[in-house]
Amino acid sequence: SCVQEGVCQRLEHYRKWDGQRRMPVARAFRNGRSETIDCIGGEGVEGLRKVLIEFCKETPWYDERVPSTYIKLRDAVVALQNDGDVVWLSWQMYEDLAQECGVSG
Repeated sequence: SCVQEGVCQRLEHYRKWDGQRRMPVARAFRNGRSETIDCIGGEGVEGLRKVLIEFCKETPWYDERVPSTYIKLRDAVVALQNDGDVVWLSWQMYEDLAQECGVSG
């Protein structure tokens, strides 16, 4: 497909650039192949779900356990955001919140 061809060209560009800059190279899942979805009839949705699950399982952090303190910190940040009391979190506020949630290091 046209999209897949464009993705492959861009990845090749990144690979060449990586040799000069020593940056991590992006990669495209399934070599950039697209999924066709019919928004009205819903055809292709189940296939997309399967592809997304396959993609997630290929990530290096799939099935990695996240410490409960990190989850607690995330929830605390979301709560602050939802309450509308805090629009901007300073680094010090974040550190204090992390310590309250038991995140150390």
